[in-house]
Amino acid sequence: MPGTSTLPSSRRRDPRHGRTIRPLPYPSGWFCVDPARDLPPGRVRTARLMGEDVVPYRTRRGTARAVGPHCPHLGAHFGAGSTVRGVELACPFHGFAFGPDGSHLRALRLTSRHLAERDGVL
Repeated sequence: MPGTSTLPSSRRRDPRHGRTIRPLPYPSGWFCVDPARDLPPGRVRTARLMGEDVVPYRTRRGTARAVGPHCPHLGAHFGAGSTVRGVELACPFHGFAFGPDGSHLRALRLTSRHLAERDGVL
């Protein structure tokens, strides 16, 4: 029948190259980083996610965010002394403040991570 695939549902064809796309070797769901109650407004933490550090924090307005662990300026670890200033995360070395989207006025940018809060977990 035209338009039907003979591949198992876990595989599909890449329309650009015609190659078979195999499923990823890990679940495509989400992973709990921390209980939401452990991240009150203004708090910065360090968590491990799939073998790497991730830094979840909560803005003063209560929005949970997560970023990669290192400041793009000189590599300070955000989990070791960073502070939250309103909606911004401030680096512990020089106090550079990064907005919720990871941006900074000096064209530095954080590695943002997707973070969702559901049923009391982040």
